[in-house]
Parts: sequence; C-alpha cells; structure tokens
Amino acid sequence: MVLSNYPWFLMVIFTNPTSYAKTFLGLFYLAVLEEYGWRGYALDRLQVRWNALTSSLILAAFWGPWHLQQWFMGGRSVPFFAFWYGICMESILLTWLYNNTKRSLLPVILFHTLLNAQIFPTWNTMTSTMIFVLIWTIVPIVVIIVWGPRRLVRSKIE
Repeated sequence: MVLSNYPWFLMVIFTNPTSYAKTFLGLFYLAVLEEYGWRGYALDRLQVRWNALTSSLILAAFWGPWHLQQWFMGGRSVPFFAFWYGICMESILLTWLYNNTKRSLLPVILFHTLLNAQIFPTWNTMTSTMIFVLIWTIVPIVVIIVWGPRRLVRSKIE
C-alpha cells in the first residue's frame, strides 16, 4: 500500500494511531477556543442586527485572516480566491449548524475539528481544489434555499 497517495490523516492512522489521536485532540482543543469566540460570542451579537447569512459573511471577513497562515503552508496549490471562498462557505455551514442545534457549540466544534483535520477533500491538486470548491458551493446554496437566509433554520409549521 502506497500511503503517500492518501491524505495525511490516513497516513498517520495507518502508521501511528496514537499520534493521530493526539493530533485530533489538539485540533479539537483549538476548535473549542475558536468557536467559543466566533460562534458562541460574535455570531450571537451579529445575528441580533443582521440575518444569519449576512452575519456569516461578516464573521468570515474576520475569520479568514485568522486562518490566513494556512494558505501560506507549503504543498497547497489553491488560489487565494478559492481559499477565501472556502472560508466564507464554511462560515455559512457553521452558522447553519449552530443555529439548527439551538446554539450548541459541540457540533460546531466537532465539524470545525474535522475541517482542520482535513477529513474532507484536501487542497493537494487543482482537481481536488475544484471538487472542494464545487462541494462548498452546492452545499451552502442548498442550505440557504432549504433553510432560508434569515435564520438558516427551518421555520416551524403552525
């Protein structure tokens, strides 16, 4: 089995599962710290004034520079626009998840951890980048259409 063709997390799981568990817990801890600030504090205040979609995009404007160091990491062929676009789409999805779990941070933290652990498609090649951008376009659009931009929460049928 040639592991170099797999994402880094699979290589670590196959070669050293203990190391992966430590890495995952470290990423989980970082996501806890981030999400208490981004969703647990800032998003609630933004949604008082703006709808959920606008609040997500405003939050992404600050969340993007926070993750800018990831764009500079070696081995990534993604254009800056695609990186920033991904941040905006992830912000919409995290807002949707936060709002639909009655403002629970645990699902948001777990999803953020999975994003950081690159469980989802990676940015290794231009093809994987395009697939990632396509997925990150379709999913938020479906969320916005189904749940609506106002709250990104399905309204109750009365």
